[in-house]
Amino acid sequence: MIFNAVFHHVLGKYGKETAFKLWNDIIDHTNSQIFFETGILAEEGKYYWKDAILREIGSDELYYSELIRRMGPRLKRMDVVAELPIHNAVRLLHRFELHPLRSEHDLKASPEQIYNQGYIDDEQLEAISEFRRTEGAMNQRLVEAAETERVKFRIFSGTQFFHLLDNSSGRTRFGKRILDDPLKQIREYQIHAQVRHPRIIPCLGVSKRFGLLFERYPGVRSPEVVWQQMENRADVVTQIVSFFKEAEELRFQPGRLDIDPLSSAKSRALIDTVDLHANNFLITTSGNVVTDWKLVDLEYYSNTNRERNQRHRQAIMKMLHPQRKSWLDRLMSRLS
Repeated sequence: MIFNAVFHHVLGKYGKETAFKLWNDIIDHTNSQIFFETGILAEEGKYYWKDAILREIGSDELYYSELIRRMGPRLKRMDVVAELPIHNAVRLLHRFELHPLRSEHDLKASPEQIYNQGYIDDEQLEAISEFRRTEGAMNQRLVEAAETERVKFRIFSGTQFFHLLDNSSGRTRFGKRILDDPLKQIREYQIHAQVRHPRIIPCLGVSKRFGLLFERYPGVRSPEVVWQQMENRADVVTQIVSFFKEAEELRFQPGRLDIDPLSSAKSRALIDTVDLHANNFLITTSGNVVTDWKLVDLEYYSNTNRERNQRHRQAIMKMLHPQRKSWLDRLMSRLS
């Protein structure tokens, strides 16, 4: 397959979702080799596709990481076969050598290699409601699927979420099915299978129809809590700081599902791989007391996420700590 100087234009004109769906289709219909070239941010000049890469992905490093990640265990070898000078930069012509379709490396075709005994019968699950989430890190929230056209925020359609009734137990479940990248769902399941912690909501199994299954937890995202009113927030600060430290020791072995398929597939720490964003900390309260909190969403984000997670920790600490009053507030309190 030859796919040169096209991908960045698809991304620029039609967006990330369409571009990577096309890339997935190319991978899934190529048995041996892909010759690939794309525009990069390092090139000089203003181009619409550069705006799209920067807006939707952020950097050339993340751009290539996303492209390579989609090949997963099928990537056998990667070579640079030519260097193409353009716009005072160099585009690399890559040759991606792939393991054959429907081989043991093709986990999209045979996910049961990882899910193994984790499948849960779809017949025992009943959908109560279906959701999508809004895009963006700051105001991310779930929206009922029937209401997506009425909200003003952009909707991310790559993942479905479900409230479910498990008819075998009478308990409610939460389902998360990743549509845009099946390997992402397999990787998340693999992390849950290896990492156990009382603060992490465990994965109960996987449904072919509803994706990864979890107990429904009644908490709200940590940014939604009015922390200034919480009487025990100092205790919560201590607990979360401790958890970030423990995330350095919580490890898993990605093996051939390493997000860098050509790496040594060594043991990975949670602090380096999973995005510990404030939105992923769910809080339950009673009156002005935090009664519990849990972490959700163990998506395999990166192998170099430690610095980003330190920023997340600082943001959470800033959110939980009392904000200092402004000079005007202090003056007014004295006058009163």
